Order: sequence, then structure tokens, then C-alpha cells
Amino acid sequence: MVVKSDDLRIEALDHPTEGMVSSVEALLARCNGAEGLELPLDLPPPQEGIHGIRWIAAFAGSSLVGLAWIQGSNDPEVCGMVDPGCRRGGIGTALLRAAATLCRADGSSSVTLVCEAGGVSGRAFVEMKGGRYRFSEYRMAFDRTSIARTEPLTLGFQLDLAGPDDAPLVASLTDEAFGDHTWSPSGIEYEMKNLVSRFFIARHGHVPVGSSRCVAIGSQVYVTAFGIAPRYRGKGYGRQMLLRLVGVLMEEGQGQILIEVDTENRAALSLYRQCGFKETRAYRFYELSLLGSRDHLSGERVRQ
Repeated sequence: MVVKSDDLRIEALDHPTEGMVSSVEALLARCNGAEGLELPLDLPPPQEGIHGIRWIAAFAGSSLVGLAWIQGSNDPEVCGMVDPGCRRGGIGTALLRAAATLCRADGSSSVTLVCEAGGVSGRAFVEMKGGRYRFSEYRMAFDRTSIARTEPLTLGFQLDLAGPDDAPLVASLTDEAFGDHTWSPSGIEYEMKNLVSRFFIARHGHVPVGSSRCVAIGSQVYVTAFGIAPRYRGKGYGRQMLLRLVGVLMEEGQGQILIEVDTENRAALSLYRQCGFKETRAYRFYELSLLGSRDHLSGERVRQ
């Protein structure tokens, strides 16, 4: 199918309908099937939050021929797909321009482009557009048959569900574990109150030693922001926290349990493997500057 530029319409989808979600599911299946991929698009779309997902769709007439999605606003991640039968027609470039426009409007000077390591066409597109490789991550899934459900308990260790009043503590633990300020107390409290995600605090005795976040999307649940404060590492607390968290999710009847980790983070990889997680996919992350006047990043009018 050849799509002429005059026939192409780019539109931001703030509240996709059920029919649009079905169209996206069909497009995702075609794109994944063409190259044996598992593009990082979660369906149905998660609830909107401070790390909410925004969709940008490309239409040829009434047909959905491409989609880009943006996650986050402080350090936005952008990924996209184009119908295999409509490629080399400028659809991917139009989606990238539109995503750049929205991210610039949020005050971003750069975006992180994400593509699956095995996606030849996606990697070629990102590199052609000037993406600078930063790092790679594994997506790991919990194998319920890999370890015994029972685990010796560390005396005095506990895992508690955090409430809104704990938001400052969770933010402090996250900052200490990762050395950044990605999470603010107000952002954490917002997600708690709006049921976007849940946060857990690990304690030894009455001393907080780490925290984690869980996000349920469809039949999957992601474990994110999983970290132990540096001064408490090397004591087995990470293993205790992860196994107990997995136990809570299994008792709730959650579906697939996923966690993502930098491919070079050997300590975390070892911990996750010991706790029953196995690599399923690898993704590459590229930085793309939104500064300058290169043609592929020039302004694109997006229909809101």
C-alpha cells in the first residue's frame, strides 16, 4: 500500500476509543509478526499518571498505518511502529516529527528513542535519524516453576504497602537507591491516590532499607523502581524484598510478572535470575536531541 503525503493525517489520541485500541492491537500484531518482535506497547493502555502514555496515530484515509507512543514528560521515551505494507513512505518520519513537537512543548530538549534489539528496520531508522546509542535493557519475566515458593525468612525483615503519608519516605529511598530525583513525593502520592501504581517499603526491624513500585497493565504487572539504599546493600535485603514482592503478586493472582534491567548491571541481573526471572527480550535506547534545525525534527502540526 503506497501512502501519499497528502493522504496522511497525524493525530494525537488522548483518549483512544475501544475501536481504536482494537485497530492498534491489529497493527501491533502485524508489526511484531513481520520481524518476530515484541514491541514495548502495553495494551490496553495504562491509566494516565505522571508517567502516562500518549499516543500519536498516523492515518491514511480511515486506516491506521502507524503509531508512536510517548512515555513520561521529564525524560520522555518514544517508540513507534509503521504498517509493514506502508513503509518507506515517510510515515515514521512524520510520527517522529509530531512526537518531537509534543515533547518540545513539555520543555524537553531531547528524547529517548526505544527499539527492540532484534528489530533491524527500527534500529536502522533510529540511527538514520541521528539517535545516539546510550544503553540496552533486558525485559525479564518471572518463571513460576524455576524456584521453590518457600524461602527462609530474614528475622525482622518485612515488606509493607506504602500509603500516601509514606510518599516522602518512598521518594527519599528511591533517590538514595538510584542517585536521581525522578520521583517527587507529590508524584508518588498522585499515583497512589489515582490507583496508577502501588509502592512498597522494605524494612529491617523498623529501619526502611528499600522500596519498589508495581504497575498492573492488562494481564501483566511490572516491577519498577526496585532498589535498596546503598548503605544497606550486601545483606541479602534485595533478594528478600523481591521474593516477598513476587509472593504478594502471586497470592493476588496477578498474571505475568515483569522487570527490566540494564544489560550491564551484573549485580541486578544476578539477583533477578536467582529469584526466578529470565530474559525474554532486549531493547536499545538512543538519545535524540530536539535542538537545532535538522529537517527530520522540524515542527509538525499535530491535530489535537
